[in-house]
Amino acid sequence: MLPNIEDYEEFVGKEKIEQIKDLAVKLEGKHIVNVNSSYSGGGVAEILNSIVVLMNRLGIDTKDKHHRQG
Repeated sequence: MLPNIEDYEEFVGKEKIEQIKDLAVKLEGKHIVNVNSSYSGGGVAEILNSIVVLMNRLGIDTKDKHHRQG
């Protein structure tokens, strides 16, 4: 199941979720690209998988790009 920002409310509280939503509005119309050197493995690649989904669900146009080494 893909995460929703509300799934984190029990950990950070309703007020923090609302703050995140308010901040996300400021990024509407922007395009965010997260760049990482690997597609899988390592902490950054794993975190980006969730963050990209969450940001898109907040209305922020977000993609991730992976740089192939070699």
